[in-house]
Amino acid sequence: MADLTYEILTNREKYPDDRKIVLGDGEEVTVKQFRDALMPKSDFTKQTETWAKKERELQQTVEGLNGRLAAEIQAREAAAAASGKPPEKPAGGYTEEDLLADPVLGPIVKRLNDATSSLKAHEDRIKMHEDTWMRNQYTAQLADIGKRHNARFNADGKGQAFDQKAFLDYALSNQISNLEVAYQAFSRGDEVAASVKEAEARGVERGKQAAKVPVVPFGRRSGPTRPEGLPEGKTLDTLTDEEVAADPDMQRAMAGEAPEFER
Repeated sequence: MADLTYEILTNREKYPDDRKIVLGDGEEVTVKQFRDALMPKSDFTKQTETWAKKERELQQTVEGLNGRLAAEIQAREAAAAASGKPPEKPAGGYTEEDLLADPVLGPIVKRLNDATSSLKAHEDRIKMHEDTWMRNQYTAQLADIGKRHNARFNADGKGQAFDQKAFLDYALSNQISNLEVAYQAFSRGDEVAASVKEAEARGVERGKQAAKVPVVPFGRRSGPTRPEGLPEGKTLDTLTDEEVAADPDMQRAMAGEAPEFER
């Protein structure tokens, strides 16, 4: 079956957020949950750039309204000074109620407040989404690290199981944000212990192999096979000098020739 991961992540028309899908382990999740957990870095970056553009637009709106409000107040004060009238600015400064009640300044202040609120809400949404995305990435990464750790050190259920809390405490206390780097340092002791254990096991196995001896069957051992060509009733020990000298191989050897069996 083809891998549908990319299509599910990108084809929002065919796979809307509320559609249910079943993962490989049988867990049922919505497409939105799936996307939030597995959104590719490129897509996340693209979406972040869109949010950043919107944020800049809202900031420019706020800055423009602030400038317009300040310019309007300054113009009023300058006109009052030129006419010899007392300044309209209250002694304690303008309150927000004063500004909102003013027929000219009020609409500017209201638009400024709305733009500021929109900017704040937008920043909060960006922060929340970034936190969610990062949390999901860390969650998936933690799960993968846990599986690898258990497969390496606790495959038979008798070793040291992955302690996620201890690992996160270690990463936080050492201020290591990269979980892979943190895990390499965190598991170094287990890795050394496992390597020593494996080396000891190999040494024991080599010792067992070296200690193996041929099995001798019970019963009388048979004597050596009688050499071919000996006279009946004779052994090598009972041969006379004449009989040895008459042997064809001995004659060839004395003549400097190779024995028959080497030819």
